[in-house]
Amino acid sequence: MKEIILTALIFCLPFFPLVNANGQTDVHISINKEARKKMLVAIPNFITTDTNIKGDRTAVNGADILKNDLNLSGFFDSIDTQIINQINILDINEDIIHYSKWEEVGAQALIKCEYAANEKGITFKLRLFDIANEKYLVGKLYRGQHSHLRKLIHKFADEVVYAFYKEKGIAQTKISFVSKNRGHKELFVIDYDGNNLKQYSKERSLVLSPEWSPDGAKIVFTTYRYNNPDLKVLTLKGKKSKIIASFPGLNTTPAWSPDGKKIALTLSKDGNPEIYLLNAKGKLQRLTHYRGIDISPTWSPNGEKIAFTSDRSGTPQIYIMDTTRGDSDKIKRITFNGAYNDLPVWSPLGDKIAYSSKQNSRFQILIKDLNNGNDIQITNNWENKESPSWSPNGRFLAFSSEGIEGSAVYVVKSNGTGMRRLTFLKGGGFFPAWSPILN
Repeated sequence: MKEIILTALIFCLPFFPLVNANGQTDVHISINKEARKKMLVAIPNFITTDTNIKGDRTAVNGADILKNDLNLSGFFDSIDTQIINQINILDINEDIIHYSKWEEVGAQALIKCEYAANEKGITFKLRLFDIANEKYLVGKLYRGQHSHLRKLIHKFADEVVYAFYKEKGIAQTKISFVSKNRGHKELFVIDYDGNNLKQYSKERSLVLSPEWSPDGAKIVFTTYRYNNPDLKVLTLKGKKSKIIASFPGLNTTPAWSPDGKKIALTLSKDGNPEIYLLNAKGKLQRLTHYRGIDISPTWSPNGEKIAFTSDRSGTPQIYIMDTTRGDSDKIKRITFNGAYNDLPVWSPLGDKIAYSSKQNSRFQILIKDLNNGNDIQITNNWENKESPSWSPNGRFLAFSSEGIEGSAVYVVKSNGTGMRRLTFLKGGGFFPAWSPILN
């Protein structure tokens, strides 16, 4: 991925040198323990109340999707035993919830579902119980087309997370990324669990740096379709797109402001890459004024600060500046470990910044804790790990990894545990960007 960015710079600017990381100070490596013990949830087989579809496995598939969603959330572990189905039948026969029996098998939460279907659609009646407190918490009735199965189950998984933890779940989120298709790098979108892959661009060229709008309705990215790295916005519904920045040279690394009214981006129209703000009317505001390279802006959640990469100290490092005064006011350098730090992304909670750092000749994902100044390395092997992107709840990071078997998008918890591969395309996976909460 670094090579793609640098290739773009070579065409438009003097070479931005890669710096040897030898002699750098040690990076603090810390893998935090789980913040809380996972809650055990019982999800017995979905009861089919009515279906005239031969061989219909929607109820089985729905239960599997729900278990996977809750396991991936990081909050729950599902109980996998046939005993829970026996207790469920007992509940149905006696029309009560046998809380003590559910507690005996270790269940702290219980989800029951009744399913019905016909040729026109599917219906799920889902109910959630708190076993420890012997309480009915929430019930939902969902109807939709057969193709809506995953969406409906994802929605209830988020209800479960909110019911117990008062936090919005991420089961309905998606991740955009770039992959090579028929010789070109195009924009793709996939569900957070690795399903429902779709191609969204047909640029027949090079696509870079996709970024979601705060409402999740649009994606902005750089395209080389018109022989210049221009900035384009794609509206997902209807797949309509338009160019919003086509200045000579680079129009790249876009980042939407939290209120959705501005986009921070990198332009090289004045001879070298600088950070600008672009509003909805096309008006520009220049934030940086440095003869070298300033690139890769990312907004703080409150919209008051922007972190970015600059080589003003001699090597690429990450700095923070005010969103209105830019570097005309005092800016703060936040990375000192490593001779090449780039691609910062601010956490949704505002207390951390993830970034790519060159460690022992390979790029790895690090997290800067803005409260104590520590650098936490969360990946550590011989493959290059780049382009981090936070989940909207700040508990996970998506990133691209490239090794001998090609590139792919991975997801990892912010403490470095639970790494899983998300994409398996022959064209690889680059520049992942996690969507906001989608409802």
